[in-house]
Amino acid sequence: MINLSEKEKIELDWWKSQSFYGKNCNEKGNPSIRAYEKYRNIVLLAGGDKYSFDGKTIIDLGCGPMGALHFFPNTSIKIGIDNLAFNYNQVFEVKKKQHVEYVAADGEFLPISDECADYVFCINAFDHVDEPNTVANELERILKPKGILFLQVEINKRATTINEPHLFSTEIILNLFQNLSLIRHKIIPNQKMQFFRKIFRLSGFYPRYNDLFIGSFKK
Repeated sequence: MINLSEKEKIELDWWKSQSFYGKNCNEKGNPSIRAYEKYRNIVLLAGGDKYSFDGKTIIDLGCGPMGALHFFPNTSIKIGIDNLAFNYNQVFEVKKKQHVEYVAADGEFLPISDECADYVFCINAFDHVDEPNTVANELERILKPKGILFLQVEINKRATTINEPHLFSTEIILNLFQNLSLIRHKIIPNQKMQFFRKIFRLSGFYPRYNDLFIGSFKK
């Protein structure tokens, strides 16, 4: 096990705490299948029902050990990038269980060639990075011309921990990716918090999931 920063330890401990990794799940309850279904729903919400992944190269930045890419059929190359990739293999044996190439790297320095990805996912990971502007530039760099980025980010939530150090809004997200063409975006409000939202904000308390920005961008 390599030495981890405080931020990385928090993230890895969170994944270890998820009980489904200690249980034998049937296919219906498999967390990787659930993650894949979530990704497919994000594709649809972002207007991607017409996209085909057959023979394509797809990359997932901040993939965690869930292995959503494992279930994308007929793709040519599937790469999951996460600075904890080595640890995920040690703890969860992801390489034995998933047809995904895991690469250990930070989003600010992607070991990926220019213009090589047809599709890039960054799901619930962008608000964890240290330098959002640099990561946005890296995502743009690795996309092929006409390549698609699918992005899901928590917004309108105060930065609260070392693992989530940024406050994002729709305006900030669109500005960070202004070099890409926005295809479609949707804001999913936290339904459970709508009634109490003003009270929470006046008191200075922000729930974990305030709103979600889901969007697709084209190079």
